[in-house]
Amino acid sequence: MSYDFNTRPTPCDHYQLIERYVVSATDLRTLLFQANPSQRMRAPINGQQTVKLYIGGVLVSPSHPVYGYQILPDELTVKPKLSKIVFNNPVRVTQPGSTGVPTGLMVEVSYITQQSYCIRCSGLGKVTDVQKSNMGSFQHINGVALLAQRCLKFMLTSVCPFYPQFTSQIKSYIGQKFGLGITAGDITNQTTTALQNLKNIQAAQQTVQPLDPSEILKDIVSVTAIQSPQDPTVVNVNAQVTNYGSTQAQPLNFSIRTR
Repeated sequence: MSYDFNTRPTPCDHYQLIERYVVSATDLRTLLFQANPSQRMRAPINGQQTVKLYIGGVLVSPSHPVYGYQILPDELTVKPKLSKIVFNNPVRVTQPGSTGVPTGLMVEVSYITQQSYCIRCSGLGKVTDVQKSNMGSFQHINGVALLAQRCLKFMLTSVCPFYPQFTSQIKSYIGQKFGLGITAGDITNQTTTALQNLKNIQAAQQTVQPLDPSEILKDIVSVTAIQSPQDPTVVNVNAQVTNYGSTQAQPLNFSIRTR
């Protein structure tokens, strides 16, 4: 029996962790998004109580006597209406450097945003981060759950310098024009090929290593790619596979965003 870390899709909380900001040189109060100083906030804040501001890695309270701050509407934005973070008093965020010359401190902000602005899940609402147990170690999975996860890995792995013949082109379809640049047939063909690759690899693997029957891909029952009726830029892919541990077909699904 083998095992793998648990990276099955889970709902995303849209928590944006440690975005970097700088203090405006104009008023020494307003924070500007470091990657694009023309923006005060990169994305909308979904609940002001979720905002955490760090200076030099130290969490700062909104009521801090020196670095206290407020979250106010950004009057320069209309749609979407964004917020801005403004220090209560003008600040020069500096610290002595190793040579005695002051150097700038990093201002970092964490907050929850809306799904369409979430860079953690890219607006899809699901993440495949490695999950931790209550004991702090990474969760392992096996059996049918392991088979499902391996199938998804093969379908969505687009780059592998060691075994390029086992990669799939599905991720390269993201952002292409559905119906012109790519079709449902392209997606189903790549999905089927990826699953067949896994089946062939497991057949070779069994000659040198015993596998749990529930983890072995037996048959590819069906593969479909259907444009979402709610959002025509989203293509929902569904597959049904069977294993040797049960007679019931196991569902696999993922979505890609086109244009």
